[in-house]
Amino acid sequence: MYINSYEAEMLMRERSKNALREAERERLGRMANPARPELLDQALVTIGGLLISTGKKLQARHAPVQTGLTGSASPAG
Repeated sequence: MYINSYEAEMLMRERSKNALREAERERLGRMANPARPELLDQALVTIGGLLISTGKKLQARHAPVQTGLTGSASPAG
């Protein structure tokens, strides 16, 4: 049986390309699905809490000031 070296080389290159494609597919899959999603959830909860507390502080800082004066009562004196 005769093995054509050109065909053998082309087959080897094709298998190598397929292996590289599969490795890239697996790498992308791991990036899309983190190994520990609870870390991402915890980070998002922390960031959300910081945003809410900062928003409340900003609202309090920029709220209109109420003096309690109605203008109907005159000071005695």
